[in-house]
Parts: sequence; C-alpha cells; structure tokens
Amino acid sequence: MFPRNFNLPVAFFLVVWSPGVAAAECKTDVTACSVTELCSAATTIKRGHLEWNFDSLDHVVSAKNYGLNCGVDTAAKPAEKTEIVQVKFTKTDFIGFNQLQRHQIQYALKRLGYYSSGVDGLWGKGTERAVNQFILAENITENLVENVYKSLTTAVDVSNVKVKPVATSTVKKAAISTRDGVKICKLNDNPGFERMLTMEEFIPRAVKEFETLREIKIKNGIATFGKKEIKQRENGAYELYVRVRCIDNMNAWSKCGTFTSRTSLNPKGSDRLSGKILLPSEWPLYNGQQHALEYTCSSN
Repeated sequence: MFPRNFNLPVAFFLVVWSPGVAAAECKTDVTACSVTELCSAATTIKRGHLEWNFDSLDHVVSAKNYGLNCGVDTAAKPAEKTEIVQVKFTKTDFIGFNQLQRHQIQYALKRLGYYSSGVDGLWGKGTERAVNQFILAENITENLVENVYKSLTTAVDVSNVKVKPVATSTVKKAAISTRDGVKICKLNDNPGFERMLTMEEFIPRAVKEFETLREIKIKNGIATFGKKEIKQRENGAYELYVRVRCIDNMNAWSKCGTFTSRTSLNPKGSDRLSGKILLPSEWPLYNGQQHALEYTCSSN
C-alpha cells in the first residue's frame, strides 16, 4: 500500500511531530504521502459528493495504483484485475501524432469540456491535464495512444478540423517594384522548425515570437515579424532576437535555462530568403543548436 522506498519510522515521526511539514511535502512529492495524506490530496468535494481531484493528477494516479478508492464510488465494482496499471498520456505520446491529429485531439477535448486553451497542436500543461482527465473518466487502461484518439474522434466529429498549410510550392519570380512595394515571404515546409516548437517546451511567449517567422513582410529594407520591424543590416541580413526560456517544472527549474536566440535571414535573389535560427543555450544539451530556414517570396 506504500511506495517501495516508504520509511515507516521516519513517516511516523513526521506525522506525530510535524504534521504540517509532512502534508506540505505530500503536496509536491507524491512518494512522501501517507495513505491518509494521499487520499486527502487525491479527492475533493463537489456538489456534495466526494470525487477525484484531477487538479492533483499525480496523486489520483498514485492512489489508483495502490488500489485505493479513497471513499470515491464506495459502492465500487468488484476488482477485475489484481494488478492496477498506471496510465498517463505523455508528451511523447502526443507528438507521435501528426499535426492534424494533434489539432483534432485538442478540438475534441475542448468540445467535451476538458480543455479551454487554443487549438494549436502544441503540448502544454492544459493539454496534459485535459487528456489525462479524459483517460481517467473513460477508464482507458490499455493501447493508450490508439484508444485515446479513437475515443475522442468517436465522441466528437473532427472532420472539419483544419491545419493551416505551410507554403511548399515555388511561386513565380516576382518583380521587386510593385504598386505598394511589399513582398511577402512564407516559410517553406520545415519539419525541424515544427519539432523545435513542439518538443522544446518553450514558454508560450517565446513560441508566439517564433511563430512570427512563418510569414515576413519586407518593404523598403524593413522586415516585419508580427509586430516587430527590423531594419536590414549593412551586410544585407535581417536579424531577429528572441528571449527564450523553457517551461519551469514544479521545482521552478527550466531544463534549457534562459538565453537569447538569434535568427539571421539573407535575401537570395528577388524571390527567396535563406537563413537559420541559433539557440545558444547555457545548457550543453541545447547549446549551439541550429535550424535552417528557407522562404519563398512574392510581391503583394
């Protein structure tokens, strides 16, 4: 009933002499919980009934793994299995789907009331909480990836969900001088860039700034990235700097630290831009990572 490394004498001392400290530790470290503390953190009272507290998902999963119902559904069904399998949908599961499927999952979760953020195909705390609430509510215990997608797309019609396509075709070479002199440069199909946005767990503000790289407007030597205007340098390049940090974990620690990325783009003829993003992170895992960027431009 207790975690493998549960030290009973120490736990007894904490409960008897420092109950407040023990309870506080349990909130942040599920392995530090006594049975009473675990059930207290894993449940909540809603509409006059004791229910699982999905805001403390790790505690709920842990309680179920130990075979505890914590007073929830006291008229419970007889156990069909002696072994409880921990099921938790992870970021790795999510990014295994293609862009359209990730959008469909978020859209379905939103229609069912589990998710309230934007349907962007990106993994975050909101998506993690929503999909795991759905798994627990639907009692999905096996073939997790397949059954989650199948259950969601059965419950909600996702046929109208669309993903904005990235420009992939080469357009005709356009003349520089047009009526308003504006050129639109669109990022070509770039799997490396998509993986960077999905997998690196950058904070939303950084992701939003990187998203402005998908389409750039150029006029009279000034490139517009979202709301930022960047003047062309003497060497002909446009350079965009983005302050970057990864999402903190529960210990307020960011796995990639804080750093400034540099995007440098150079015109190639009249209808192309070419360049790269450099991520000079303070951590060796990320330091020096580069992502190549290629654009096709046309006159507005």
